[in-house]
Amino acid sequence: MNGLLACFYMAVFTYMINNNESVNNDYISSVSFCKKSDKSNCIEDISTVDVNKPCLLCLGGERTHLKEILDEYYLSPLTSLMDRSNLRGKVTVCGALYDFKKNENSSELIFNPYRARKQLFHEHKRLNNGSELSGLTDDECNPRYVEQLYDCFIKNRICDDDGKKLAVDVAKKNIRSLVIYAHCHGSYSALKLEELMQKKMKNIGYSKQERAEIQSQLLVVNQVPACPLGISKSMFLSFCCVQDYNVNHNNYFQAVCQMPDKYKLNTPFSYFEQSKGNFFLIPNVLSDSDSINPHSFGIRPDRNMNRHAFTAISMANNAIVRALKNSLNQNEDLPDVKDLVCRNKKDKIFFEKVKYAGERLWDNVVYLARTRHDTVKKMGLSEAKAQDIDYSNLIIETQQCER
Repeated sequence: MNGLLACFYMAVFTYMINNNESVNNDYISSVSFCKKSDKSNCIEDISTVDVNKPCLLCLGGERTHLKEILDEYYLSPLTSLMDRSNLRGKVTVCGALYDFKKNENSSELIFNPYRARKQLFHEHKRLNNGSELSGLTDDECNPRYVEQLYDCFIKNRICDDDGKKLAVDVAKKNIRSLVIYAHCHGSYSALKLEELMQKKMKNIGYSKQERAEIQSQLLVVNQVPACPLGISKSMFLSFCCVQDYNVNHNNYFQAVCQMPDKYKLNTPFSYFEQSKGNFFLIPNVLSDSDSINPHSFGIRPDRNMNRHAFTAISMANNAIVRALKNSLNQNEDLPDVKDLVCRNKKDKIFFEKVKYAGERLWDNVVYLARTRHDTVKKMGLSEAKAQDIDYSNLIIETQQCER
């Protein structure tokens, strides 16, 4: 059933892209910013932030256009996290409000339910073969509001008032004091912000090595990210769910994981290191599969979520808190993934287990892909016939040999 659902969602999505129906691409994008008050639950508009104070920036899904939405789903849960971690008042908790309009003089907001998926599809296509997805506007590929994000949160951290480069250690310290939490479309925004940051640093005069050192100090914690994984130069740490059909990377790894019955491949809670995307993968979010959308889990756990989801949320929260506390000690670089998500020895043991599970899952999928490729090549099968081959016994034999 899961495999059929995956095929259905992908077919509908591909149809919408190819036919470009019921989607209005004629719009411009902008953002405004607001923060949670340090002393109350009020929301305050802002145009800049204090570089000398740690900042937690939230980039939500594309429907984050009202303060009420930003507060309910992101700012309030993150502020509660700051309270529990004794960071309230020491950290600026803020977020972006998206504004997608037909034109600069229009007051009508445009919500495109396929925007995030189209942007994800476009980026994979651009990275894989250098081509672009037709039907996307320039603003969809490179949102104009990314420049606003840069001006408000990045610019003063990497250059002085005259636009001159800062000492590398100072720039690293400044960037380390910014932590980004991103959800779905927000992850695409964060990736585009990184691209712009790299261009700006190059223009300012930072060397390639200096740019790499500075960029590595930016932590972006992503949940169900709608962007390619493994290409970021930042600490781009992601949490994904196998049964989240809203985000489709259109690759063989995801296809196999979403069809376990066909491939007889177990998908445990796993971690994949930087070279494979730097992400945690959980099988599902829910105890009751019909009660909540796997794409919607975030900072605050729901009582219907299973232990995998609770653990993933806990790890994401640990990473945010650890990075912010680390930024208060300006002499230390950003910790590695293990130290970010783990609080104690028990957590570190669990981390090693999910890392090992990720290595085994990755090797099994790679083996399956190679077997499939060799079989198709030797037998001269068409792609349609290749789909009918059962490789499960070969995977099981591989697992037994490894033991």
